Amino acid sequence: MTGRVRLLLLGCIVLPTAGAAPASSAWRTIALADPDPQSDDILAGRERCRRAVEEASTPGRRLHAHAAAANWWLAVPTARPATRWLLGLESPADLEAIRAAAVEARTHLEKCSTLLGEVDARVDTLPTDIAGHLETLQAFADLLSVAATSTATAEGNQAWSKAVRGLAVARESREEETAAAALLWQAYGLAQAGRHARALAVLPEALEPPGVLPFDYLARLLRCRILSDQGHHAAGMALLTQIQGASGNWFKGSARRHLNSARRLAGWVVLTIGRNWHAQLAADAGAAAGLLEALLTETVAGLTGNDGEGIGEVYSLPMAIPILVFLPRSAAGTVTAAIDDDSHEPAASVTQDGESEPPPVEEPDGLSSPTEEAPSPDTLPVE
Repeated sequence: MTGRVRLLLLGCIVLPTAGAAPASSAWRTIALADPDPQSDDILAGRERCRRAVEEASTPGRRLHAHAAAANWWLAVPTARPATRWLLGLESPADLEAIRAAAVEARTHLEKCSTLLGEVDARVDTLPTDIAGHLETLQAFADLLSVAATSTATAEGNQAWSKAVRGLAVARESREEETAAAALLWQAYGLAQAGRHARALAVLPEALEPPGVLPFDYLARLLRCRILSDQGHHAAGMALLTQIQGASGNWFKGSARRHLNSARRLAGWVVLTIGRNWHAQLAADAGAAAGLLEALLTETVAGLTGNDGEGIGEVYSLPMAIPILVFLPRSAAGTVTAAIDDDSHEPAASVTQDGESEPPPVEEPDGLSSPTEEAPSPDTLPVE
């Protein structure tokens, strides 16, 4: 179904209609999930953080290790749950995983606060702007730590509002990724606090080309979700359909390999909005609900892989926030790609000579394999 036809169907749903055809019910039950949240990569990352702190022999090195560990906890274990959380696809387990990771990060940041006064500049060389990075990490940790906080109470709204204010400085960062991530999370926090109009004012227009991937792309999908949360379901779904079409011009060069999975992620948001809308329409019955069911059935069909079978890879934040402080190299000489260089791709263990086994990559629909080498995006397997 072309984007133009989908938009026409959305218009028909809004208007009184009759005679909608029955549709498959797969759209009601399909869900995103990680089969193994404690993957080998996550467990290995936790061990590297522990070892880095254990091996640090001076206050400065301990400060460096604790800061890097805090950054890792906020960025890596949270990435997949945070992607789902931002877009309304989360489970209770996702919220608890994000909250728990933030608690771990805050424990490391508390250690950093103590160690800052103990560092001897004559003995230790600290990472550049470590104090500023710690302030930024604290702001992200404060927001992610309220993941499981209900917004149904005044106390919950206050907690979200306080967390949002902490990201104001990070939004003005000269580091593009930090500023983009802060904008994304601040807008989400504003929406959680019930300040939807302010959240929309912060976010870029849905069809404005993203500048900093992946955060800017998620910001556009979040805008569509917030529109739906305000009752503008048709507008949100229509914009998502247009985003799927425009993505071909947004994901270029090495990012081209993420095109299919990025479009599928937009499709999952369409599905989420459509389910919420259908719950409202079903109360009135009528053919409008039937038309929406047909549209959602077609959406589910678009979530398959290139071979037309199974659920295809879905675009995900490789990190929930950028890596600002990298883990120090261990005595064994092993580093972690996700936190020891600026690749900003899913974590992979490599040796100091840089050798690693690249993961398989899905080619974009209708495109030959690009010449640029780029790791595939994180996948979000489906139950």
